[in-house]
Amino acid sequence: MDEFEIELKQSTLNELEDTLSDLIDYLQSNEFHLLDLDELFRAAHSLKGNSKAADFDSIAKVTHQLEDLLINRKDSSKEMTSKFYDLLLTYSEHIQSSIEQLKGDISLMPNLDELQNQIESFEDSTTEESSPKKAEVKGLKKLLLVDDDIDIYTIVNKYLNDKFEIDYVSNAVQAIEDCKLEDYDLIICDYKMPVMNGQEFALYLRQGSSKNKETPMIFLTAFSPKLFNQKSIWEEVFFMDKPIQKKKLQYYAKCALQSSYIKEKAS
Repeated sequence: MDEFEIELKQSTLNELEDTLSDLIDYLQSNEFHLLDLDELFRAAHSLKGNSKAADFDSIAKVTHQLEDLLINRKDSSKEMTSKFYDLLLTYSEHIQSSIEQLKGDISLMPNLDELQNQIESFEDSTTEESSPKKAEVKGLKKLLLVDDDIDIYTIVNKYLNDKFEIDYVSNAVQAIEDCKLEDYDLIICDYKMPVMNGQEFALYLRQGSSKNKETPMIFLTAFSPKLFNQKSIWEEVFFMDKPIQKKKLQYYAKCALQSSYIKEKAS
């Protein structure tokens, strides 16, 4: 892969990330019966076109299937249902995960067969009640921030206090104690901290019996650390460079809320 192709793919990933962020925001900000099929189609069409141009074929293929489903739904004048809304959330989660994989290795071809099968086999009950149902989390969610720099708390609180009630601790040892008592929706953690670093804290949560064993995490770091090899540690973990960018932090927080909602629906 030559330098031009790499730059094209990386630039496209940024565009895909922005478009998907807008789509997730739209889904979470509206009751399902108020969603505009044209708005959803435009987002899908943009995601398909950009991914196809950069040869992210698996993303382009599955998004084309979703696009067809949206067209058929519009042509048949079907009302929006919670079941279809859940499919849109599932699609968004899979594409977000694929983008994260590609950011780590631009040459990967994400496997989206499971999502493809879900879209192909999707059937919607014509008798399903389409009364208003708020899928977005009601009220403030719980966030634990673990960082020995109080300035980070000031920044995170400024960017996320409209969505989260934020608990702040300055070290991972105290965070472990808090995680025994509170069930958090998101944990934001610095990597480099005294006593116990960020990935040691993540390892403790993932391998223990904490209420937060599967809580999504955002790792903050100013460098590229050497990470533990256990894949189970890094499920539902996002990596974010310092200094913190508002848009990216809000985007990852939305993804965490979306992931939690889908897991609740599946349980």
